[in-house]
Amino acid sequence: MTINDLSVRLQNKIGRVADKLAKETGFVQRQRKVSGSNFIQTLIFGWLIRPQASLTELLSSAHQRNLEISAQGLDKRFKEETVHFCQRLLEDMLLEVVVAKQGVKTELLEKFSQVRVIDTTVAALPEMFKVQWPGTSAGDGKSNKAALKVEASLELKQGTLQGTLLAGKTNDRKGALARADLPVGSLQIADLGYFSLQRMGQLDVSGVYWLSRLRQDTIVCDRQGRVWDLLEQLRQCDKTQQEFEVKLGHQHLNARLLAYRVPEEVAARRRDKLRRTYQKHSGTPTKRSLELCSWTLLITNAPADKLTMEEAAALYGSRWQIELTFKLWKQHMKIDQSVSKNPWRILCELYIKLMAALVQHWIVQSSSCWQQLNKSLVKAYKVISSHAACLSNAFDCLPTLTATLEKLDRSLFDICRQNSRKKKLNTWKKLAPNYRGAGLS
Repeated sequence: MTINDLSVRLQNKIGRVADKLAKETGFVQRQRKVSGSNFIQTLIFGWLIRPQASLTELLSSAHQRNLEISAQGLDKRFKEETVHFCQRLLEDMLLEVVVAKQGVKTELLEKFSQVRVIDTTVAALPEMFKVQWPGTSAGDGKSNKAALKVEASLELKQGTLQGTLLAGKTNDRKGALARADLPVGSLQIADLGYFSLQRMGQLDVSGVYWLSRLRQDTIVCDRQGRVWDLLEQLRQCDKTQQEFEVKLGHQHLNARLLAYRVPEEVAARRRDKLRRTYQKHSGTPTKRSLELCSWTLLITNAPADKLTMEEAAALYGSRWQIELTFKLWKQHMKIDQSVSKNPWRILCELYIKLMAALVQHWIVQSSSCWQQLNKSLVKAYKVISSHAACLSNAFDCLPTLTATLEKLDRSLFDICRQNSRKKKLNTWKKLAPNYRGAGLS
């Protein structure tokens, strides 16, 4: 997508589409000074400038969008109809297919038609939303009666980011993206939350490759169907890396099992983490689980001539890119934080900050920096935030908006290079031919 295409798409999504959905949801019932587009643009650009801006600070963004309104008037707009409007617009934007102007090209990524990483992140909500967005126990042992789960997939070559909204209690495997059809020859990388031998079998039949960690309770057999004692097999390994041809589960799903012995300090950290997890539930990990912490176990249906052990390690490490995206949403955009105690505003703020995060991602995708292996998404987000007021001022005029985005493109290309690392390579460099074999940590 070119920068001009991005300008047109932005004007359409948070302009014409926003106005249309505002009327359909009842946010706008008659012609007023507050429209769907100027309301959304005020908050997207306002929270891009400062994610924890007060109502008074947001008024500056409102005036840039030709919205004359008081802080009290703006506060009154956060109500049930606004929540419905913001949800509809966010869901529309999450399904938008945006392809990078220039994709990331490495020999490893080019082996697959797509390389898709999928995961979820959860944000707690006020209890009054527990019917619409029922929550579940959080990872720290606390209970969130209401929570929103965002399921997202990131395609590493072209940067396409799509998502769906789920109730916090929804199992990851039931998300729409988890069950979506994928192009033949593509590769899906997911964590244990998506582990399903049935789904892997379906992908295999469809000509889609997958790469995942092995769940410890999975039945592992040799190619003759004899059940293995996996731990005993690993004990006999005299190498730091070992590959096995196996069948998995009752389905006898053919797979390659890739075993990587990790350094002792890594294994010790894993054991400590495992013990802490069990302690929260008054349990104790088994000796088998503790011993398996010495290994990283990956499974894939990609043949060895398609994906070597070193390449599989590098690709599985690329899961960090979706984790980094969530980290940026929460730490940079502060999607799960609000200075207000008004439940309607808190939910609207989550929705609109997610829209702002998507706008940021689209800008990076359409810029020259996306194809760079040494790009820093953290720096990119900061640069975009510093240009948000200029983007707001230029938004109504297509040529001016395009010129502003082109200027921003040059800044992203010049500024957003990652600092050199001697000990730990970034994800993108691990995927390049000269950097393979960095392994898993």
